[in-house]
Amino acid sequence: MTFAVARRAATSTVARQFARNAIRANSSLIPDKSHTVLDRKPSEYKLGKHRSNALDMVNQQPIIEVEGNMAVCDGGGGALGHPLEYIKLGKRADYGDDFKEEDGVPCIYCGLRYRSKGGGH
Repeated sequence: MTFAVARRAATSTVARQFARNAIRANSSLIPDKSHTVLDRKPSEYKLGKHRSNALDMVNQQPIIEVEGNMAVCDGGGGALGHPLEYIKLGKRADYGDDFKEEDGVPCIYCGLRYRSKGGGH
């Protein structure tokens, strides 16, 4: 079957599929994927290629001290930030007994930590 005949025959779904297969079988421009061999080399990245050190970078940020017992976080990125989160500071029931107020309370979106300066209501 020639290419011209194969292209003319492509009027129905089955005929189009048949024509595509005929063109692919006779084309040397389309690489044959059946002979591709993948090599498994160890990753050159410490944590893997798609891992990041974002958590380490967030933990390097200083704890933000605010007046009062409530912090408001928007990610600090303007339009690139996250939804507003109101963070209750101080003693919290949702943290265990090993929670230390001086370590700060993290934002659930970006991980920035907040603590009260003290004397807040």
